Amino acid sequence: MAGLMKDNFKEEVLTELSWIMNAIDDISSKYGIETYEIMLIKYRVQPEEEKAIDKFFTFHLKELDSITDEELQKEIERNYFQVTKKKWSVSIEVVKKLIQLKRDQLGV
Repeated sequence: MAGLMKDNFKEEVLTELSWIMNAIDDISSKYGIETYEIMLIKYRVQPEEEKAIDKFFTFHLKELDSITDEELQKEIERNYFQVTKKKWSVSIEVVKKLIQLKRDQLGV
């Protein structure tokens, strides 16, 4: 980041962040490290998307084993749209992986 130019500061910062994210992804893959935070980076989950997943996790913690993929997807999509007015784009497989990692992390 030593050569950041004022004109395209934002683009250069985003490029640097992308390189850092790629490095974290490569290192974690090489050493088999799989945490909630690393998966957020690997799948490029945005903060608003993570908040929607976390909200679902918090409100449905006791029911996680009985909720279907369809119910999971619909609930998260609905909550995400209410907050952002954007369409949900994270795949159900990634959401399920993140929820499982969160459960493992918290021991629930």
